[in-house]
Amino acid sequence: MFYIGSRENEKMTQAELDFNFPPNPYRPGTGNFRVYEWLRENGRITLHELHHVLWVDTARIRIDVKPYLRQHGLDIECQRIRQGETEYRVV
Repeated sequence: MFYIGSRENEKMTQAELDFNFPPNPYRPGTGNFRVYEWLRENGRITLHELHHVLWVDTARIRIDVKPYLRQHGLDIECQRIRQGETEYRVV
């Protein structure tokens, strides 16, 4: 599982989120694979986490992961949570 700082106690599990994620279609080790696994395990990801923890850009969500999840009845919503910080949440 992925954790950032003291957020370990705040993590949400897939059961709590009640999402039925399809299998991860991406090759292990790729940016898309890491983003997909993070979303599957946490249900959300911030811009900071994308850039400084997973080392990927937002295109991984917009171009690859979001369309794949939409095919399976899920979506990703983008919301600005404060100046310079955006959160992507599975809905």
